[in-house]
Amino acid sequence: MKRGGTLFSAATNRLVLLILLSSCLVFFGNCQSEIAFTPTVAFEIPTTNSSINFFVNGTYEQAYLENNTWNFKSLELINSQNVEKLDLKVSAQNSKLMITSCQVYDSTFAGETARSARIRYNVTGLGTQVFDLGLDIRMGEWSVILNGEWIGKNHGWSLSSDGKLTVTKAAGNVTLAYYGYPSSFRDRIDGFSQPAWTQHTVIITKTIVVVVIVAIAASIELRSKNTKDK
Repeated sequence: MKRGGTLFSAATNRLVLLILLSSCLVFFGNCQSEIAFTPTVAFEIPTTNSSINFFVNGTYEQAYLENNTWNFKSLELINSQNVEKLDLKVSAQNSKLMITSCQVYDSTFAGETARSARIRYNVTGLGTQVFDLGLDIRMGEWSVILNGEWIGKNHGWSLSSDGKLTVTKAAGNVTLAYYGYPSSFRDRIDGFSQPAWTQHTVIITKTIVVVVIVAIAASIELRSKNTKDK
């Protein structure tokens, strides 16, 4: 009995030790998967004479340069209030970028949840910057504010069908804002396959969103002018 009990105890101890070792490996593996960076770290794009810095500390799981585009996987900045980490793609030409904030969050629109996003950065050099957060352009509207003034689409910025937002010849402080439609519109956004009343509803909602964007931009511009006058 004593020998059998000793063998059982030894087997149990080995099992417990194995579980503890596995837990430690998982814990340290998760810790090591995040790479920390500071504002002094520059993500260079040598062939396009550009670089990207972040204004605050942050972490990512992967960051690699591909086709002159920096791909950040599971990016998180310390001044961000995101519930989830971000996947961000940034490319530039003849530009030096300092990204001050970047976040994707859920807001409320007409009593429903809507996806929204905001990127703020400072740029020197009258070049080009391209951002991609993987957001569906059918589910929201983008706006661009340069030095406190709203810029109309195709007048300094453009949006491709795959969701890439391109800003050209901007210098100073830039804000990119994405205002999402209500979540209920996700199933009826394709107007060609929906009843006529749904198409009208989508158009009305888009119009409201655009009006809200213009109102916000006008408010920012007014505050900016009042500050300058003072």
